Amino acid sequence: MANVPPPEAARRALAVLRGEDGGLSDTVAINAAAGLLVAGRVARLDEGMEIARDLLDGGRALELLRRLATATGGDLTILEG
Repeated sequence: MANVPPPEAARRALAVLRGEDGGLSDTVAINAAAGLLVAGRVARLDEGMEIARDLLDGGRALELLRRLATATGGDLTILEG
């Protein structure tokens, strides 16, 4: 998201965490899958993709961000809507 104004970057990031924005969401999922593979959490990239997709599509990634924001005193209003 180089050269993207911060409000637009935030909108795109939230879309990914909501399981929207297919292309960018796919990029995030493949990167997460690669991280899981390198960390030894999965044996194959497709296993990591399944986990990443489940987290994004199921809303768990967004819920984890909400919990982090709450724990650190962040503004939750940006996560609404």
